[in-house]
Amino acid sequence: MQQKRLHKLGNILLKVAADINYWKGTRAWGKENYADAAKYFDRAMQVKADHAEASYWFRRARERTTLIPYNMSIELFHKASLEKRFALRVKKG
Repeated sequence: MQQKRLHKLGNILLKVAADINYWKGTRAWGKENYADAAKYFDRAMQVKADHAEASYWFRRARERTTLIPYNMSIELFHKASLEKRFALRVKKG
């Protein structure tokens, strides 16, 4: 009986985590930060694979972010963009 309750609690927590990432994605979309929106929608889909809305908006955000190649993961893109920003700061400074 205890395992069944823990399983239900785990499912609820996963749904909450997916919803939090989805809403973070919608906030990023509203600020026209499509790369971050795609990252959050992707995280929501990883937590809850059947999140249809996150899947739809992930594709839309990915289309609007022309900087991310389709064969590159979002995390690698963010890492590369951070390295690029740091390199620009060093050159300016």
